[in-house]
Amino acid sequence: MTRAQPFGQWLDSLIHSRGLSEHTVRAYESDVRAYLDYVGLSEDAGVDQLQATLTTRSIRSWLASGVNEGASRSTTARRMSSLRAFTSWAHHHDILPADPAAILASARPDQLLPEIVDVDGARQLLDYAAGQAQSQDSVAIRNWAILELIYSTGMRVGELCGLDIGAVQSGVGTVRVLGKGKKERIVPCGQIALEAVDMWLTHGRPEIVERTQTANKTSRADARHALFLGVRGGRID
Repeated sequence: MTRAQPFGQWLDSLIHSRGLSEHTVRAYESDVRAYLDYVGLSEDAGVDQLQATLTTRSIRSWLASGVNEGASRSTTARRMSSLRAFTSWAHHHDILPADPAAILASARPDQLLPEIVDVDGARQLLDYAAGQAQSQDSVAIRNWAILELIYSTGMRVGELCGLDIGAVQSGVGTVRVLGKGKKERIVPCGQIALEAVDMWLTHGRPEIVERTQTANKTSRADARHALFLGVRGGRID
């Protein structure tokens, strides 16, 4: 049964027309109810009441009050999204002459710093990879070389993927890295990383090249000079 007042009609449209999940509908409903309560309206408010009360200023005031009470950026962004869904629908259905939320900037969600691996955790990871490489499995050798190289040089993953054979200079202990803006730099590399790369070039890479060439009957031009290969013989990405 369709509800008569705008708020109820909007909820019906969320459930039956837009195909939103029950969780999303509940969140939208809760946020808009909270706003209506803030401006002194009930869910049964009619068109005239909504037109007189739903303003950009009242929306800003409601959002600001939430921030003052400790609402996070992600919560504020969700509330803004919920209210926009309602006011946009109301404007589209000629309930509001204009959309009061359209000119408001969205709140950016909290930007959380990624967790980093501490020194002990990194060493455990490298030790595990080194142990796996002793099985002489080509992928395990490659993974060990990749981890050691990143840990030793601090290069970006994208830079590592772009390395060609010859970029690692074992004789002088350096790696030639092509960074952002095609700028080349020379970075020092530790002995263990050099040994891991040498093991990869001697045992791991040739095995993958032979296996993939036998399967595909052709050499992959894009990987001919690549230092690190995927299991299908192409440059890792």
